Amino acid sequence: MNVKIVLEYIVAPYIRIFQFGGRTSQSQYICGFIFLVLLLPATFANLSQSVLFLHWGIEISERTVLVYILGTYLAFLSMSIRRYHDIGKSGWWFIALYVLAPLLPVIYLFFKKGDQNVNKYGSVPEGGFPSKAVLKHFDAKSQAEKEQSNFCNSG
Repeated sequence: MNVKIVLEYIVAPYIRIFQFGGRTSQSQYICGFIFLVLLLPATFANLSQSVLFLHWGIEISERTVLVYILGTYLAFLSMSIRRYHDIGKSGWWFIALYVLAPLLPVIYLFFKKGDQNVNKYGSVPEGGFPSKAVLKHFDAKSQAEKEQSNFCNSG
């Protein structure tokens, strides 16, 4: 799997777990939702019952499962609030609607385009697949590695 995509869509929701300000793009939200809510729980459940875990006698405690669930829920909540900011609405709208009808605000955020300009919650997120910010980071890093390699080979 491409490291850039992993960082942007899989690691980023956990890195920004307590960041409720700012904005999250539509593509980041969809990919984050798929990973956090659909793929990760299935992987975690399969891992806990895997042959290696059973063979080595490794058990996953209830406390570990609770921490995992709370962490994943907080990551999803902060990502959803930032997504509401992307469409120019307060994150409290997400919380209110989520309590009344849990799937409704999630589906709404899947299809609603974000504000194309700066809004009161911040600048337009550099979303895409993967985002420009992540690409810039890795392009600069690979360029530096090439220059270092050329320097080492020339001497």
